[in-house]
Amino acid sequence: MKRILLSLLTAVFFLTNVNFAKASHVLGGEITWECTGSPGQSEYIFYMTLYRDCTGATWGYSNENLLIFGNPLPRDVASNSVISSITLKPDSTKWRNLNNGDMSPICDPTGAQPSNSCSGGDPGSVQAFYYESNPINMKGTPPASGWRFQWNNNVCCRPNVRNLSGGSAGTMTLRAMMYPDNQGSSVQGCLDNAPEFRSLPVSSICKGYLFTYNHTAVDKDLDSLVYAWDRTYDMPAANPTPRAYAAGYNYNNPTPGPAFNANNVAATLNPITGVERMAVYSGGANDKYLTVVRVDAYRDNKRIASVFREIPIVFFDCPDLEQGPGGIGGVPNSPPKVFLDGVQRNEYVVNVVAGQELNIPIRVEDFDYGGDTATNGMQTVSTVPSGFMFSNDFIDSTNCVSTQATPCAILRNQSPTINTNLNPPASVIQGLGILNTEFVWQPQCKHLKIPHTGIPGTYEGNFNFVLKTLDNFCPLPGINYPTITVKVRDPIALTEPIIKGASVDLDGRIVMQWAPPIDSAETFTKYRLQFATTDNDTLPSAWLSGLNINKYLYSSDLGLNFSGVFLTKPTNMPDILNKRPDKDWYYRMATTSGCSDNYETNPSEAVQLIEVEATHSANLPNPLASRVTLNWNRPKPLSAATYPYYIYESPTHFYIWENDSIEQGGQYIGGEADPNNWYLRGKTMNTSFNVNSNTCKGVIGFRVEARDTVITYKQGNGLGAGNVLDTLTFSTFSVIDTVLMTNRGFIPSPEFDTVMVKENGEVYFKIDRANAGTVRKFKIFDDDNAQYPTNEIADLPVATQSFLYSGANTNHAIDSFLLKSFDRCDLSNSALSNLYTTISIYGNLESPRCSSLFNLQWNKPLGFTTPIKNYKVYVDSANTGFKLKEVLKGDSIRTVSLKVIGGVDYKFRVIAEDQSGAVNISAVSNYSAPSNLRTFELVSAPEIICANIESNGAVRITFNSPKDTTNNGVEYEFDYRTINGNWQTFSGSNQVDYGVDHEVLITGINALQNDYEFRARTISGCDGATPSSYSSVFSTKGVNVLSRFVDYLYVEDFAATSYQWYDCTSNFSFPGEKNNRFTPLDTGYYGVYIEYADCSDTSFCYFVDELDTSAAQLNYNTVESAEENAYYQWYDCREDTLIPGANSRSYVATDTGYYAVILTAYGYKDTSECIPMFSVGLDELNFESQLYVYPNPSSGLVNIELPQKQQSIQVKVRNIHGQLVQEKKFVSQGNLQLQLNGKAGIYFIELVNAKGERANVKVVKR
Repeated sequence: MKRILLSLLTAVFFLTNVNFAKASHVLGGEITWECTGSPGQSEYIFYMTLYRDCTGATWGYSNENLLIFGNPLPRDVASNSVISSITLKPDSTKWRNLNNGDMSPICDPTGAQPSNSCSGGDPGSVQAFYYESNPINMKGTPPASGWRFQWNNNVCCRPNVRNLSGGSAGTMTLRAMMYPDNQGSSVQGCLDNAPEFRSLPVSSICKGYLFTYNHTAVDKDLDSLVYAWDRTYDMPAANPTPRAYAAGYNYNNPTPGPAFNANNVAATLNPITGVERMAVYSGGANDKYLTVVRVDAYRDNKRIASVFREIPIVFFDCPDLEQGPGGIGGVPNSPPKVFLDGVQRNEYVVNVVAGQELNIPIRVEDFDYGGDTATNGMQTVSTVPSGFMFSNDFIDSTNCVSTQATPCAILRNQSPTINTNLNPPASVIQGLGILNTEFVWQPQCKHLKIPHTGIPGTYEGNFNFVLKTLDNFCPLPGINYPTITVKVRDPIALTEPIIKGASVDLDGRIVMQWAPPIDSAETFTKYRLQFATTDNDTLPSAWLSGLNINKYLYSSDLGLNFSGVFLTKPTNMPDILNKRPDKDWYYRMATTSGCSDNYETNPSEAVQLIEVEATHSANLPNPLASRVTLNWNRPKPLSAATYPYYIYESPTHFYIWENDSIEQGGQYIGGEADPNNWYLRGKTMNTSFNVNSNTCKGVIGFRVEARDTVITYKQGNGLGAGNVLDTLTFSTFSVIDTVLMTNRGFIPSPEFDTVMVKENGEVYFKIDRANAGTVRKFKIFDDDNAQYPTNEIADLPVATQSFLYSGANTNHAIDSFLLKSFDRCDLSNSALSNLYTTISIYGNLESPRCSSLFNLQWNKPLGFTTPIKNYKVYVDSANTGFKLKEVLKGDSIRTVSLKVIGGVDYKFRVIAEDQSGAVNISAVSNYSAPSNLRTFELVSAPEIICANIESNGAVRITFNSPKDTTNNGVEYEFDYRTINGNWQTFSGSNQVDYGVDHEVLITGINALQNDYEFRARTISGCDGATPSSYSSVFSTKGVNVLSRFVDYLYVEDFAATSYQWYDCTSNFSFPGEKNNRFTPLDTGYYGVYIEYADCSDTSFCYFVDELDTSAAQLNYNTVESAEENAYYQWYDCREDTLIPGANSRSYVATDTGYYAVILTAYGYKDTSECIPMFSVGLDELNFESQLYVYPNPSSGLVNIELPQKQQSIQVKVRNIHGQLVQEKKFVSQGNLQLQLNGKAGIYFIELVNAKGERANVKVVKR
């Protein structure tokens, strides 16, 4: 509850707390490198950063020498000379751009408060010096022990740190290591880029809290990084010696642990996340502790680089927060709390599979007092994100450090902005006391550095995202480095696809078609195709490699005449009418997936090329060649493999296509490759089909199409509800077979495939060309003379298969039509169809009228050559489009009752379908239901959702309309009453427009003076006067905030859609407090603003009072807290321990002593003063009653007369807080004199004699 902040000046803070040795100017540093250029012409650039203590000597910013050790050494590509050292030049441009290297900790990212600076020589300030080499084109393979790149500090001395033996003695060295890869590759090919540290080192922090830090090492090659503590070394350069550590410390235990102070937390370093964790409470005012962090880069499980950062950390005794009004502040500053995915923590490791999107909410809060000049007294909290896989702007997932990193991670909802007050300027998210954002990333396979061998699902990569989080406390902010570590696993392997067919195009191409496996993580790499050619009816025993298919979905053109299906023409093009004889073709596919790029499944079940065979099959007296039977193979067996996760998989349907334009009358036409020459003859689910001749005499082509449908999950989606589905349709064509066919000597009766009366009365006809025989033309007649029609309306060539009869005006009566066909083989032959009639529909309302049923009827259509299969009834309500309402099987029922609503316009249509699939579609019938048409429906009451009180006391009621399926409601009735009063009907209820209005103003009441209740009902029914039951009662009583003991405030039994808690005094809304519960962190008045449906309301304000920390002794052994509303924990001040089980408002002491109570309420605690219990036990009462203490009050000298001379007596003096301030033993004394040495106040003197008798007296010192 006690919020706080600072307002001490930096100079005051450090006046007595720092004293650095001037010679210890170089604190530490690091060495890294990067490789640029093209393969074979790679150039290495080496970088070094040195860190200087700004209170030490200045640094000469000039060239430095980087030595190389190892055998053999690298060589220059051009001259082949050995490279044993590298010159590092000052990067003065970078240095100037980064504020002359000043990386002193900035305590206030807003820039509102002064921070330390190197130019001012402020303690804790640090200066960086940046170096880089010229590009070096080097070659060679590092030895197994690696090349060591080393810099030596030739200027004395080391920083004077507490954890090294010998203090500042010795000379610092910095180093980096380059190792060979598994293949022993030459570095000339850009072998590696070293890891680099993205976070500036933290050299100064406050004592007294758990501190986390992350160096944020990144590797642009996406090698795996492992962190570890390491040793520091002294010169000589060729053979550096490890520096000894002081007692109690080691290189992997660099800061003081619990052995120095029980509150200390020993430093730890997570090898995967890189998070350092430590807490220091002990030591001097500004003790330094040297840390050395090593980061190893691993590739293919082989270490190929190591970089080191050496830097001491200084722990300061920071001042308390500024003392604020009402007792807030005045305590140590604490760093912001960080909640990752709803849990307070500074490390969060989450496991995902490549391709899976990750969403992590982030919340930062700090309620420390920000000082009297801070907005609302709140501290400013800031989060500075960093990490190689973060987007450059943290907003656009494609704005990454490289294309290899796309998509990179972003922060959503509250994105960072550039803050130039930071050094260096960085993207930062800021908030007053609280900030919220969300981490979003969808890692991909390309983000993983995985060897191209092995089994998918067995590799993972670790990616660290660091969220440097700090407040604006000065001179040193409370800071931590929360880290999200995403462990990305290589997904498990995909399965093989389900091949649907190998389709033959009309140009001789082979097109593969398949249903893909589930790929929720999008790890598909490719399919590998194999094929086999065998003798007829022989399964393959050997397979040939085809090609790689890089498409996940769901067909692929394999190319012209792939696998040699056809003989070739002189032009070398495939002859699609001549496949290689006596051969079968098979195809199969295997899937490659996962991040290793080469793990392949077993091959799929094979698919066979469809081959159709046509044979003459006509029976006498018809010519043998006037009919053929087509037989073909299935592409896959009926029992073929499939996957159970398919939502739907259709059975295979076969469609038979014919081409009459290949050869006619012995003359080759060559129309086999023209898709317009192919027309449909029929369909079946079998693998055999009979076809009657449609030609006089000619070579006819046939091909079979296999159609399949699969509904599965779209790539990137997993199984289950909510995932996106993909509907795949497959069309697999066979090779062509040709056969000589002759006419049957007659033509069959022609048929209409479709007869449809359009809404304007025109009639549309579609002719069944496929089964019409050797026809040269058709005629259509609008006539009911079935033998000799004369009213011809159309004369159509055989190629025209449809006709629209304009101006027919057939939508109000039954009309008759005939179709006549004429033989092209024997011009004297013709055939007449059955008499076709259109469908006319009519109807009327049924009785009783309130049933609101419309009886629809229609005639039986004539003309079908097979029995009617069903009637389908379609209804269009209010021009919303036709929808299927009824399906009546057979022909026995031609009437249906349909529900209608008053005042609605309807359209009706009936479709008759026969067994062969031919259809007759009726004219459209229109019907407008009477506006006064009533139904038996009783409409329920409206739902009152809001009651807003107007300034004049009237109440505006908002309501939701009830469900009224037949538009049968007439009006609403609204009633009101005072709480528990009599109900009255509002006279203006009938002014509410039913079905239109959603609010009513209840006048004639004053809700400012009284609370009111409201209810409503609907008038409906067949008579239009029947009321519904009443709605739920709605009150203006408002929302009450209640207290759950002293845990939290809450809104009871109120189903709001949103909440917002606020401070009633300042009207300040608390960010993030949007639940029905709220825990206040201070005293004051609190309320909540709520929204529900379209309504809002504000609660009364609830007062959270100060805890009363006073306590008093009730009798000789009982003490009681004055606070009546808190959780209690009694505490023994003398023993400095909590008393188990002492959790009541009062406590019965079992011994003389000093006792306090710890009070807990809402989000804070407070403690009473220590209360002395003067007399506990009979012996103590006797001994104490015989004492005489004077003067009391006293100026300091106190006389104590004992009842008799005591052998020995022990005297202890405690202040009002129970703290022991004096202690003395008297021997053989009858009267004692005691001088109180402390300041004026209340003291308690405890006397214990040799018998164990005890007395306690209270003395006041003026």
